Amino acid sequence: GSHVCGFVRSMEEDGEKRSLIPDAADPRSAARGLGGFPIATFIYLSVAGGPYGTEGALMSAGPFPVLIGFLVLPIIWGFPVALLAAELSTALPCDSSFTAWVQKALGDVAAFTATIAAFISGVVDMTLYPNIMVRYLILAFDYHAESWATILLKGGVVTFLCLLNAAGIRLAADASMLGTFILLLPFAVLTVVGIPTVDPSVWLQTTPDFNLVTYLNIMLWNLGGWDSFSNVAGNIVNPGKTVPQALFLAAVILEVFSLLPILVISGNDSHWASYTNGHFMDVANQVGGEALRFAMAAGAIVYCCTMYCYRVTAFSHQLEGMALQGLAPRLLAFRLRRDLIAVIAGDRDDEALKEGAEEGAAPPVTGSPIVAIGFVWLISLAACPFAFGILLKVDNVLYCIVLLAMIVSFIILRRTHPDMHRPFKIPLGTVGCALIFVPPALIAILLIVVSGLLAQIVSAVVLSVAAISFQFMSLRLRPMRVVPVV
Repeated sequence: GSHVCGFVRSMEEDGEKRSLIPDAADPRSAARGLGGFPIATFIYLSVAGGPYGTEGALMSAGPFPVLIGFLVLPIIWGFPVALLAAELSTALPCDSSFTAWVQKALGDVAAFTATIAAFISGVVDMTLYPNIMVRYLILAFDYHAESWATILLKGGVVTFLCLLNAAGIRLAADASMLGTFILLLPFAVLTVVGIPTVDPSVWLQTTPDFNLVTYLNIMLWNLGGWDSFSNVAGNIVNPGKTVPQALFLAAVILEVFSLLPILVISGNDSHWASYTNGHFMDVANQVGGEALRFAMAAGAIVYCCTMYCYRVTAFSHQLEGMALQGLAPRLLAFRLRRDLIAVIAGDRDDEALKEGAEEGAAPPVTGSPIVAIGFVWLISLAACPFAFGILLKVDNVLYCIVLLAMIVSFIILRRTHPDMHRPFKIPLGTVGCALIFVPPALIAILLIVVSGLLAQIVSAVVLSVAAISFQFMSLRLRPMRVVPVV
């Protein structure tokens, strides 16, 4: 099922309006339990996943602002957002239940609009990975590509990875989690080898031409996503105890696996102007030789492939779920009868076919949602001509708008549904909660304001189209009973 937001809407059935937000006590929500360390790992991989992509922050600001950002932003930005997600996602424990929070607090139109904004933000976000991957490829092989060749290379990477998903070759979440830590090994080696030659004095340096917009966008991209574990909140064991433990562990993992390598890298190379995406390879070559340089490149390439493929699977299933619920064209719910890889391997699903024949039912559809994958591919392809910085701004602006909707929904639900069962509840009153949400809200507003006219226009268009589309669909679609996609 979808690991991102799946919209749930109310409908009329037999003259009675019902909500499709699952009850917290619904037995379908009771899955296997997750403890502190798995949740902490999930948060870290969603928030940072490693130092890849942070070169621009060092170039735009220098190591001191980056150091402060890694130490302060998790506290004033990450923890409040994570606590918000923990309270509401355990109260409404369905897949990516942020949509349910917004629907319950602000209504259907706001929920649908926020869902579309989150979807577009997520798809734009995943197109950043081919950008990073192509940059590392070009630098690894010392290939001086023209701009058109770079665009074609990005398009080829996107097409290849989407075809893998369409064929049924998917990188599961557990595999990507394990693989990501393995792919961080070059940074671990670089950290150990580079510590003896570190110059700690450079950690207090700031670039003379400090670029606040670039710094904020890259830092919040690397340190955003603390609300991501709402996708699995229904599976958390003893959330009142587990959530604080997971947040503390996630912060420790973040500092060890992301900040420490960045400090060692910056302590070995203080030429901030050269810190574009891929520069970590040059530092690896300087510290550990050519072998470590290629290991860094290989790690970046496989990491980007893993993250992109995982997101293609997630977002294509989200589109399929929306189509099944009547909130997107039904064509997007079309699946292959079987995955192409199963056909190639000669897997004929004999047992399933036999069972279906005995019961007089159609054989099960087990293949990929190929039309939804194709739609995600088209959006990714359309993003290929745009530079990393532009995509990053659009991604962050849309995410900040969704975050503001989540904060408003939290405050409203605290006031309108004070008796709603909350397995985890922030130990503060409504006013206290509002105060801890002031820093992330102000940072989100600041980022929206300074990110530039293009990102603001794109975000406004996305929100307008989503709101108009909902009104159009509400007129055309008959009331229907749907079930949450799980």
